[in-house]
Amino acid sequence: MKGITKVALVLLLTLGMAACGDKSSPPSSAADPTAATQGPAQEIWLQVFYDDLRLRSAGNMKSEVLATLKAGEQVKDLGEWSKETETVALRGERITAPWGKVQTRDGREGWLFLGALVPVMDPIVKDLDAALAALPLNECASIDQAMKIYGEKMKGKSPWIADQGVPALEQLVGRVVDQLNTEALEGPNAEAFENLMDDQGNPKPGTKVQPEIDAWKACGLHLEFPEGMFTVEADAGRINAMVEPLGTEAMKKYLAQRKMEVAEGWSEDAGLMVSPMKLAERAVFWDQFLAQYPTFIQAHAMREMADNYVTDLLIGQDNTPSVEYEGQLNDEFKAAYDWVIANHPASETGLRVKEWYDLLKASGFKRSAKTDAFVEKLMNP
Repeated sequence: MKGITKVALVLLLTLGMAACGDKSSPPSSAADPTAATQGPAQEIWLQVFYDDLRLRSAGNMKSEVLATLKAGEQVKDLGEWSKETETVALRGERITAPWGKVQTRDGREGWLFLGALVPVMDPIVKDLDAALAALPLNECASIDQAMKIYGEKMKGKSPWIADQGVPALEQLVGRVVDQLNTEALEGPNAEAFENLMDDQGNPKPGTKVQPEIDAWKACGLHLEFPEGMFTVEADAGRINAMVEPLGTEAMKKYLAQRKMEVAEGWSEDAGLMVSPMKLAERAVFWDQFLAQYPTFIQAHAMREMADNYVTDLLIGQDNTPSVEYEGQLNDEFKAAYDWVIANHPASETGLRVKEWYDLLKASGFKRSAKTDAFVEKLMNP
């Protein structure tokens, strides 16, 4: 996915469908086979996300198949995870995760690949969805009201359940921001908004719509001016203060990382806003995080986003390509590749960077049938 703005990035995060569990002593990286894992102390039920998932006698792909489960079937996490992670291709998606010992509803015990499981959602999440759906989207105050509702609904609930409500909260913020952008662009003050910048591209003070801008600011929103236009954006970490005290340790790490990433940005005007090294660091972070917390509530969304980070790390964007001209790899991209290969060679990011780098070197850093095939597969997996 190319040319993603911070608005699109926020929307992307609302797509997560996996669950979060706190695990003690998890693997420290996506390829670390040394650290044992321990499942949750509370009873946690998960459901199968992919059809024909095999329940096995042990935590690896070579063990005996005990049963085949359909998407939607539920299993209880018995609290025992494999010491090693494994990379498995599921419906064209490469996922690195440990295995977990589970029990089916009919009492069968065995091991399932944890990257293929998502949570059985608590009924309170449906109540939260309904309450948030009733809020007006054209009022920025709905964001604070949504956070208040979230806090009330999750009061006294376990951190595991509190995590499950976060996607709904993120979605509400995204919908409000979308609506405010639409009304600003199409409403009676559209011309005033379009003329907010002076000839140097700086916001003009004292404009007709300043009261509206001030109201947004009080709601934790602000204006940005990408590519000669404006957009309403939510402040980085807008929901963190409400969610962090209620969620799991995994959620706290997620929120802190996402706050940093949104504040730094990603791309604008078909070019990267951050260095290749930043992309590499982000991709490796999510490799490690998702191997450590494979059933995190936003796991699927974060895997998709991490894949987009890697895509931009490998080939860049139109205005910031990794290979600047035939035979010349950009120095910043090369430094990022060297760092990943030296420090995280067995991670998913490290393996893909090494494959791409080797192809480039073999072709003299020029286009070839192999590099074209790699890019085609990268863009259309």
